[in-house]
Amino acid sequence: MTNAEAKKINSIYSELIQIANKLGCTVLTDEPLKNHTSFKIGGPADLFIYANNTESLKVILNIIHKENMPFFILGNGTNLLVSDTGFRGIVLNLTKNHEKIIIETCPLILDRFLAPENFLKNITKCRGNCTFDD
Repeated sequence: MTNAEAKKINSIYSELIQIANKLGCTVLTDEPLKNHTSFKIGGPADLFIYANNTESLKVILNIIHKENMPFFILGNGTNLLVSDTGFRGIVLNLTKNHEKIIIETCPLILDRFLAPENFLKNITKCRGNCTFDD
């Protein structure tokens, strides 16, 4: 990565941190993902953001999309294996108000970030119209 690319990424991260904080989200930098997985393994994420409601998640996802930044949406971290090198990007954690956020936001995620709806059809907790089945 060049210095110019690193500066641009740092600028985007700074903007995201400021906006997420204004929205009442908790933002952590270089957060070890081992603290968020059931296997207790995984290196740091550049940014780790706890999305506290649907509106904050939408705003953050729109910035991520606009800037074409790598991101990962993390639920409870159950059965998730993360490399010791971590994740170079943004991790969005939905453990606060998890079900409400997913139900309200799933169409946005499908339309803008994950492409065809059938991408999620076999993933538990997000099927078709994004209803939950436990």
